[in-house]
Amino acid sequence: VHPLDTLEFRVNDKILGYWHDPGNGWERISAYIPPGDGLDYDGDGRHELSWKYNYFGKRDSDEDSVRLDDLTIEATTGELIVTDQKLEHVEHGTLPALNMRHPSGNGGWEVLNEGDGAYDGYLVLGASTRKVIIDANSGSGTIDTFRGSAVMSLTIVTGEFGGTLRFSTKVDLLTPIDVLEVGVDGLAVLAVTGSYDADSDYWETHVLDLQPGRRIVTFAHISNPANLPMVTLEGMGRPGSSKVDGVHYADHVDPRLLTPMPTDDPTREPSGAPTVFTIPRQRYCGTSFTAIQDTCYTDDAITCNDGDDACPLNTLCWGNVECDIPIAFLEQMRVTP
Repeated sequence: VHPLDTLEFRVNDKILGYWHDPGNGWERISAYIPPGDGLDYDGDGRHELSWKYNYFGKRDSDEDSVRLDDLTIEATTGELIVTDQKLEHVEHGTLPALNMRHPSGNGGWEVLNEGDGAYDGYLVLGASTRKVIIDANSGSGTIDTFRGSAVMSLTIVTGEFGGTLRFSTKVDLLTPIDVLEVGVDGLAVLAVTGSYDADSDYWETHVLDLQPGRRIVTFAHISNPANLPMVTLEGMGRPGSSKVDGVHYADHVDPRLLTPMPTDDPTREPSGAPTVFTIPRQRYCGTSFTAIQDTCYTDDAITCNDGDDACPLNTLCWGNVECDIPIAFLEQMRVTP
């Protein structure tokens, strides 16, 4: 679209999309179409979808144009709970929203029997670095690279007001060997690291707020995320694993139906007191795990725990970070151990 041109998308008489900037390739657009008592003319559920291109560009230019493709009308997901019963028969289509092997990765995830160690029930979704490396080398038996990923995706068509996706993770990961990265529509929003005993019951719960429309949430177990030389990684530790359980999506309700929030701030419960040299595990915003460790004990640290603001641009929310306070820093602050 030329800067002077415009493209309008309407459902009946209401404009739901408006563009006037030149595009950069194909762009996926989603719009919510309400039921029969919404925008339709006579309440019978029928809608007229229209696209209007207002051309004001140069008459001799062939570049001023609009192209539309892959028009799809999908029902909203509604409430979605990934249960053991659905995972048992996932190969038979019991979870059509879940793609265990997204094409952006070298390999896929699998259903594992975690027994009593699962977050909910006994089945979980899992991926391992060893299997990723095998898939990245095409199962040839010869290891030429440690770089690869296993990616699964969850497609959610939200309601009119968006929705909330909750899930829990249990990982044994060590940056820069491996990391679990969660993304929405191709943009990374969460990086999970940490190391726990295989028999540990520790699960960390995450909450993602999904904007209205068709959203693709990806879970990428990445081996060698920084693409370091193989010889560099070989002495750093062993390959790890990621497990996901307790996946639950629900639409947001109409804000007009919500009870108003109290005007006074509620009294917050005090957090647990940290040890002398260590700050308990929490989530931090940062460009890398190393950068977080260098600043997590300073006033420059930015957390992304429940209730915190979103991370600044070009940073990720890293979970399960235990912050060690250097003794030199304590001595500088005149804190006696």
